[in-house]
Amino acid sequence: MVKAQVGGSIKNLLCEQFKMEANYLDERIKTIFLDGKPVDDVETAAVDDGSSVALSAAMPGLAGPTFRRGGTLAAFRSGITYQAEGAFADTREVGMVNIKLFNMIVSELGPLFLKDGIWVKKKEC
Repeated sequence: MVKAQVGGSIKNLLCEQFKMEANYLDERIKTIFLDGKPVDDVETAAVDDGSSVALSAAMPGLAGPTFRRGGTLAAFRSGITYQAEGAFADTREVGMVNIKLFNMIVSELGPLFLKDGIWVKKKEC
């Protein structure tokens, strides 16, 4: 988990707070999940305290084009796609966000998130 300002969009989290290039977000990150739901619009998807954001480059097989942001097969997942519930309150409070990186994104973005440190939950016994 990373400490970040929550209450804003995924694009704000990645580009403004973690200084990811907007072009990288648009061109390289093909699939994004917010709390287990595929995201098409990174500007309207609100990240809350405790949210989970999963990032992936292009995925193989049928899953790739089905879960790709704005992909031609996105209609097949319309029932599970993240839908913003009205305008979100841009609160920008400090919170924790669980970042999950997959495939080539791990080596490319890992250092971006690790440089300021990460938080790991202690497993309760």
